[in-house]
Amino acid sequence: MARMTNGKQCKCGRSIITRTGDPKARVAVLGDYPFFDELRSGVAFRGSIGDILRSELGKVGVQFEQLYGLHFWNHIKTDECDVALHAQQTLEAIKDCKLILMLGNDPCQHFLGYSAPEISGTIQKSKFLPKSIIVAGPIPASFLRGPIGELKLAIEKFTEQRRKLK
Repeated sequence: MARMTNGKQCKCGRSIITRTGDPKARVAVLGDYPFFDELRSGVAFRGSIGDILRSELGKVGVQFEQLYGLHFWNHIKTDECDVALHAQQTLEAIKDCKLILMLGNDPCQHFLGYSAPEISGTIQKSKFLPKSIIVAGPIPASFLRGPIGELKLAIEKFTEQRRKLK
C-alpha cells in the first residue's frame, strides 16, 4: 500500500490521501480518484496529471494553490467502498464552495446525473450543491492520453465563472 501523509483511513480500511490547498477556499477542483503519483505522495493532484492541470490553470492566471483540490474517491476505489459515504464526505468538504471544476465520471454522475464526456465544458447546477456553480470537465486520466482540448474548454468556462465571483 502507498505511503500516505495524513495517516487517516476510510471506513473501508484504506488510507486516504490529503486534500490540497485551502479548505475554506470558495473555489474547488474535484477529481474522481487519485492516480499513482498522488497515492505515492499522499497528496491530491500531484504528479503528471496535477502538473498538467496546474499548467493549464496557470495559463489563464489561476494559481492552483488558491483553490481547494480534492477527489471524490480519496483512495483507490474498490468494491468494498461505500459510495454514499464518499459522496457525503465530498459534499461536506465542498458545500460552501461558490465554484467547482468537477473532473471525471464519478463526481459528475453522482452530483449532476451525467457522465463527464456528456457534459464536459458545460456549466451545471446540482441539487446537492445549490450554492455552487459547477463546470464539468473531462476525466483526469484523459489529460495523459492526448489533446487536452476538453480540459481547456472546461478551464475557460471555469475562469469566466471565477471572474464573475470577484
